[in-house]
Amino acid sequence: IGLAAMIWQMLVLPRLPATETVSTGKMFGLLSNRSFVVGMAATCLVFMGMNALSIYLRPFLEGVTGLGLNSLSLMLFGVGLGGLVGTSLVGFVLRRHLAMALVGMPGVVALIALLLIALGTLPWATAVLLVLWGFFSTPVPVAWNTWMARLVPGELESAGGFQVALIQLSIAGGAFAGGILFDTTGWWSAFLLAALLLFGSAVLGAVASRRIYVTPRDNI
Repeated sequence: IGLAAMIWQMLVLPRLPATETVSTGKMFGLLSNRSFVVGMAATCLVFMGMNALSIYLRPFLEGVTGLGLNSLSLMLFGVGLGGLVGTSLVGFVLRRHLAMALVGMPGVVALIALLLIALGTLPWATAVLLVLWGFFSTPVPVAWNTWMARLVPGELESAGGFQVALIQLSIAGGAFAGGILFDTTGWWSAFLLAALLLFGSAVLGAVASRRIYVTPRDNI
């Protein structure tokens, strides 16, 4: 499917000639911007936290919540449905309350991770929490892309390249750390790690958003 999508994009997307050359030095020059560095650290923590938990949802739902295949599929569908609704609605929030979103979304998801530790054996409670997980976690990349567009509007190519590389490393790091804890200490330790990382992201998000000024003309 991915290969087919790539071929389709090559056929239908117009050529986008570069207006300037982006050097490696220019990309790393962004690290002199304190707000950018803090924001990237928050981005790193939020993706590590989300993937320290979400990748291990299936063994959690099977072993702790005690779901069968049909119930498991329905539960994961609920996560996706919550994410679809959250992403559809997040634009209204980001136009006026970007800072609140950067702090609130990882904070709420961290709280959900802790509640899953406490209530994970209850199928109905787990179902509600996972729908909320999808609702609040899926729009996170949209929020951080919006933040970046407002912070460094003239350097989006450099900043975007840096962000994509960091996100991929964070996903791998979160999955690795969560997997080690899941196998050695127990499922709850991976969920606790996720909560701590997400709370850390919320704190850094508050710092990173201080220099973002929202005006009615801002676009998502």
